[in-house]
Amino acid sequence: MADNDVQEQSHALRQSAAGELADRLKQLADTLSGTGLRPRRVWFGRGYLKRRSPAGFVLDSGGPQILLPDGRLWHYHSRGNPRGRYFNARVDHAGCMHSPLPLGDRRFAFLGAVVHKYSFGYLHHDDADRSPDSVALCALSGKGNSPRFVDATEAFADIARSL
Repeated sequence: MADNDVQEQSHALRQSAAGELADRLKQLADTLSGTGLRPRRVWFGRGYLKRRSPAGFVLDSGGPQILLPDGRLWHYHSRGNPRGRYFNARVDHAGCMHSPLPLGDRRFAFLGAVVHKYSFGYLHHDDADRSPDSVALCALSGKGNSPRFVDATEAFADIARSL
């Protein structure tokens, strides 16, 4: 298979997984609003010039990190953009393209979304099989020497329970 074909198929698989992640984030926002949880704003920033975040569901008040009703993520870090950073999984995953992590006959490719203890990405089972069926959205959980892979459904259920 030509190198260009492999790159195009890899891009298509990545785009498919990013689309699924965006859909799941939007479903989580819809579920949270369906339970009566209302979007809210938090103060962020350093010093006396505090700003207010966009309205959304607060995933982490320490960061802060917010899930917006449209399914995008927003977060603030004191060393980053002073207005915070928006993350749209359908588009911004391309900024996180790094070499996938090899795991036996599978590879984990990070999509750029970190929510709570979960880093979302996708597993593809074999370099030879580049069909959409060979890709599974999942999350990497854990720190240090004990990371584990969690099904995306389980990760999103845990995130919803923690809110």
